[in-house]
Amino acid sequence: MKEPEAWQEHRTDWTTYRKSLPAFWKRFAYLVALMAIMNLMSHGTQDMYPTLLASVGYAKTRIADITMFAGLGAILGGLAFRLLLGPRGSSPRDDDRDGVRPRGRAVVGSRARSPG
Repeated sequence: MKEPEAWQEHRTDWTTYRKSLPAFWKRFAYLVALMAIMNLMSHGTQDMYPTLLASVGYAKTRIADITMFAGLGAILGGLAFRLLLGPRGSSPRDDDRDGVRPRGRAVVGSRARSPG
């Protein structure tokens, strides 16, 4: 299968990525740390924490209830932070290039929606 024309005209190679890393090293380090923390938290709630509760003596139904409650808290916490951050949560450079909002991006808590 042939690659799309847009991919062909905007593709870069690994040399370009390596050259751009020094300019964006702080953002790259932040993203690596963020993903590591997210991975630790998801495995903690899915694997380690229920195992700990079982070893302490909690019943399986109680462990399931605690795990579901933690998952619901994660969802509600993520939504709450997004609503608290509002427009400050995203970079103006990402949201409004040439006065056009990128497709598929919507403002949470607002009536403004992107076309399509």
